[in-house]
Amino acid sequence: MGNVQIPIEVSSHQRIPSLESSESFFGKNFTVQHIPALINHLKNETSVNYNMLNSFLSRNFLRLINGEYFLEFPLEAVKYILSLDLCVETEYSIFQAILNWIQHDQCRIVHLQELLKCIRWCYTFKTCYLHIKENEFMIKNLPDELDALSCEPNECRNSCFNSRIKEKHLISLYFLAENKIGMSLYTGDNFWSYCASFDEDDQIPIGVISEEHVVDVIFDSGRTGVRFDLVQKKYRFLDMSGSPSAYYNQLHDCFKPKFDRESSYRAYIQDGVKKIEDWVDLQKNTLIEYKGEMHIICYTQKEQKLYVFLPVEHVHWYNSPFAEHRIHACIVNDVCYIITKSLSFRVFDMLKKTIEKSKPFADMHLSFDDLQMDQHKSNIILLIKSLKKIMMFDTRKKVWTLMGQIHFENKMIALTSTYMPVQFIKKMYAKS
Repeated sequence: MGNVQIPIEVSSHQRIPSLESSESFFGKNFTVQHIPALINHLKNETSVNYNMLNSFLSRNFLRLINGEYFLEFPLEAVKYILSLDLCVETEYSIFQAILNWIQHDQCRIVHLQELLKCIRWCYTFKTCYLHIKENEFMIKNLPDELDALSCEPNECRNSCFNSRIKEKHLISLYFLAENKIGMSLYTGDNFWSYCASFDEDDQIPIGVISEEHVVDVIFDSGRTGVRFDLVQKKYRFLDMSGSPSAYYNQLHDCFKPKFDRESSYRAYIQDGVKKIEDWVDLQKNTLIEYKGEMHIICYTQKEQKLYVFLPVEHVHWYNSPFAEHRIHACIVNDVCYIITKSLSFRVFDMLKKTIEKSKPFADMHLSFDDLQMDQHKSNIILLIKSLKKIMMFDTRKKVWTLMGQIHFENKMIALTSTYMPVQFIKKMYAKS
C-alpha cells in the first residue's frame, strides 16, 4: 500500500502527523473528521488509498451524513462525495444530504443549484422527483428552477454517468466444516447458486475502513456479524459491542453520530402505543441500522414491556454488550416488523405511530431460537433454520406465504439480504 509522506492538514488548528503507512492510519486513527483533508491529498492519486477512500465513502454514505462532521465539511469535499457512486436506494438520499448541509448555514444557500446538479436526475424515480419538487425548502428557494436543473436519459445535462441505486443480494451462509463457511446467492424461483467457500482467519483486519472486496454481513437483528474477504476467500466473526475494537464501538468512534433527544421517539408498544419522555431501564435486545441511524427494539428490564427507541440518542447503545436474544426485528419503509419470543408478530408504523398484533405462527410448532428474520426487496423473510424453510411476509398484501426451501444438508448460519460488489460476485462464480 502506498505511503503518506507529508502531513495532512485538517484545519487551521489541527494536523495529522506524517505516517509510515496509510494502512495503519486508516486502520487505527481514521475518523470521518479527516475526510476533507484526505480527499484533497488523495484525489490526484491513482492509488490503493484513493480507491479505499472512495469505497469507504460509498458504502458508508448514510452513516456519514448522519454524523457530527459532515455538516462542517467544505463545499469541495461535499461535491466530491456527492459525485461518487454512492450506495443508496434512491437519489432522495443525496437531496437530503444537500438540504441538511445547506440548512446548517444560511450563507450556503448560494450553493444550492450547484449541489443539486450532483443528483443523478436521469435515474431519479418520478415519485422521488415530485417529493423533491414539493419540499417546502425547494418551493421557497427554487420555485421554478428545478425543471431546468433536472434531466432525463435522452437529454442528460448533469453527467449522470450511471445509476448508483444498489440492490441488495439475498445470500445464504452455512457451515461446510468447523472452520469453513459456504455462501450461496438466491437467483429466483427457489434456486440458490453456490458462490464460494471461505476459511476462517482471525487475522483479517477489523478496522472500519477496508478495501472494496472486504464486506461485513450483519444479521440476527444486529447481534451477529461476519467479515468476508471475497478475494482471499477468508472470513472472521466480529465482536459486535462491548470493547473499543468491537464493530459498533468502532462505528461510533469513526462517525460520531449526532444524538438528538428532540428527534428521538421513545414509546411502549406492548398494548397499543404509549409515548414516554422519561428514561427507563432497557435491555439491549437488538440494534438495527436504518438509513444510517441505529434503532432499538427491546424490553424494559423491570416491567418487561416491549419498547421502541428510534433512533438511539446515547453512545451507550453502541458500546454496551447485548442482553438476552428475545426479539427478531427489522425495519422496511419506516415500518418496524417484530417477532417476540412468544412468537407474536407485531407491525409498528414509525410514521403513523400505530401497532398491529397477530399470531400467524400459532399452530406451526416453531421455536424462537430456530428463527432468523431479515428483509429483502421490501418484504420480510423468515428462515426456519432446522427445516431450511423460508417464509415471506408481503408488506403490501400483509400475508405470510412459503417462499421456498434450501435443499442441502449443511447447518445454516443465516439467510440475509446485503450489499455485495457485483464484480466480485461474478469472479466468484467464474472460479466456482
